[in-house]
Amino acid sequence: MTDIHKFFVPHKRMKTTNESGGVKEDTVYDENDIDSTKRTFQPDWLSSYPWLVYSKAVKGALCKFCVLFCPRITHGSHHGAFISCPFTNFKKFHECTKMHMNSKWHKDAIEKSNNFISVVTNKTKILADKTVDIAGTEQLSLSARCFDHVTNVVREDFLGFTPLARLGVKHISNTIISTLSAWGLNMDKMVGQGYDGCSTTAGKIGRVQKIIAEKYPKAHFYCCACHRLNLVVNDLNTLPEVSNAIGTIKEGISFFRGSTQRKVLVGNLQKLCETRWSEKHKSIRKLNDKFLEIVEALAILHKEGDRETSQKVWQLYCTLTSPTFILTLKVIAKYSAKLEPVTNIIQSVNINLLEVSEHIQGIVKMLLDDRENAEAEFEMIMKSAESNYSALGIDVTVQSLQEQFSEDNKAYFEIFCLHPKVMKS
Repeated sequence: MTDIHKFFVPHKRMKTTNESGGVKEDTVYDENDIDSTKRTFQPDWLSSYPWLVYSKAVKGALCKFCVLFCPRITHGSHHGAFISCPFTNFKKFHECTKMHMNSKWHKDAIEKSNNFISVVTNKTKILADKTVDIAGTEQLSLSARCFDHVTNVVREDFLGFTPLARLGVKHISNTIISTLSAWGLNMDKMVGQGYDGCSTTAGKIGRVQKIIAEKYPKAHFYCCACHRLNLVVNDLNTLPEVSNAIGTIKEGISFFRGSTQRKVLVGNLQKLCETRWSEKHKSIRKLNDKFLEIVEALAILHKEGDRETSQKVWQLYCTLTSPTFILTLKVIAKYSAKLEPVTNIIQSVNINLLEVSEHIQGIVKMLLDDRENAEAEFEMIMKSAESNYSALGIDVTVQSLQEQFSEDNKAYFEIFCLHPKVMKS
C-alpha cells in the first residue's frame, strides 16, 4: 500500500523530513524514525485507533479519514496535527487523539468515508458520448463504470450503441434513461454521469445531466478528465501563430486524406480532431515526423496536378514552408509529445490517479524549468527548425530590434538605450 503521505496536503508552515516519499507500506513503524530521547510511537496504537496510520515519509501519525476526506477550512483556522501535518508529540498522544476524535472535522470525515463506501457498493456510473456511424446515423455510445467486489478493481464496460432520432436535450435524456432501463440496469443505483464538456450534456441549467439528476439525485455529473485537460490546453492557445498553425495542420492533413493518390505520397496521416485527444497528439507527432516528405509531395503535386489542384497545393506549400509555421510546429510538437502519455493514462480502463498526478506535476515542473531557461530551450527548438530550413533551402535572418525601427523612429530607440535599465556598466 502506498504511504499515506502521498495523499495529504501539508500545512504551508510544515517542513517534512523526506520530500520524495518513503517505504511502500502504510502504517509501517520504525522506532529509528523518532528521536530516542523522546517518547516513541507505539505500534499497538494502530489497533486501538482504527483511523490512525503511521507515515514513514513524514515520520509521524495521521488520520487516514481526515487526510483522504479533508474537511473544509473555515476562515482564520487551519487543520493542524493528524490532518495537514504529522502528530509527533507522543507524550500527549492519548489526550490529543481524544480531542481529534471528538472534533467536528474528524466526525465529518468519518461520515464522508461511510457515504463513499455506501456509494461504491453495487453502484454504477454511466458514461455517454455522441458519435456518427459509417452511414451517418447519429447515435449514443453508452458505457458503465463500477467497482467489482470479486476482483477488487474498478471496471469500465462498453454497453452498446443506441440511435438518436433527434439531438434535443430532452430526447437525449429520455434515450439514455429508457435504453439503460431496457438493458436491465437499476437506475436507482446510478451515482454518476460522465460526459465531455459539450453544453448540451454538461450544462447546469436545463441540460442532459441536470434533467437526469432531477430524476435520480444521486447521479452526480463528472466532466471527462481528458476533455478538461484538452480545454485547458486549448485555452492557452491564444497566440495567433499557434491557432493559425493548428488550422494549417488540419487543412494539410485533410488535403492528403481526401485522395488515394495523395495518400500514396505521404502514407496515412492521422486526422486532427480537437475532441479526440490521443489522436490529436498522434496527428501532430506524425505530421512533424513526415514534414519534409509532405513538403516534397506538395512540390510534386504542384508540378503534376491540374490547375485547380495546383493552386490549392501552392497555397499549402507557401504556408507550410514559412519560417513562422515551421518554428511554431516545432514548439507545438515538443509540448504535445509531453501531454500524450498523460492523455493515454487518463483514457485507460484501470486509471491510476496517483500516476496521472505525478505525470501532471512532472509536466508543470518541466514547463516552469523551460520558462526559467527560456533562451536555452528556444535555442534547442530553433536548431530543430533550422534543420528543416536548411533542407528546404530557406534563409532565415533575425533582425535586431534596432534594425526593425524606421529611420524616423531610430532617434527614439537611441534615447531608450540610454535608460539605466538597459545601459551596460
